[in-house]
Amino acid sequence: MDIITDLLNIPQEDVLSSSSSQSENGSLIIDITLVSKKFSCP
Repeated sequence: MDIITDLLNIPQEDVLSSSSSQSENGSLIIDITLVSKKFSCP
């Protein structure tokens, strides 16, 4: 799924998890969970 995050210009370290699946009509469903910045320590 690195290709998807590269296309969306999302840094790899910000991605918690990502997955893709295909719906019944052939559309690609992309699910990306991002790391929350609010709770990260400096």
